[in-house]
Amino acid sequence: MLLEEVDQMIKARRIKLEEIKRIADEDDIGPSLVAITNKLTATSSAVKIEPAHFEALFQEQLKKYDGYKRLVKEETATQEDLLMAIQVSENPAMLYVM
Repeated sequence: MLLEEVDQMIKARRIKLEEIKRIADEDDIGPSLVAITNKLTATSSAVKIEPAHFEALFQEQLKKYDGYKRLVKEETATQEDLLMAIQVSENPAMLYVM
């Protein structure tokens, strides 16, 4: 039973990882970077481009991945609980150690 749960988690994680990789591969902020640069240099090409000019764009774009970060935290907690259950099933005396 517990090992079946582990197998299910592995399969679900593999599917989610493929989804995240696909989204990341399609996530191209290049055009947005060019648009910001063009806007900054519209009046003068002598404008010094600084990383800070793109900070808002980066923050906005990274928010797309917040749900995945939460999911990883939740799955980590679930995996830790499952690991503990497996360890206890193998050695019930562990209940008294904790």
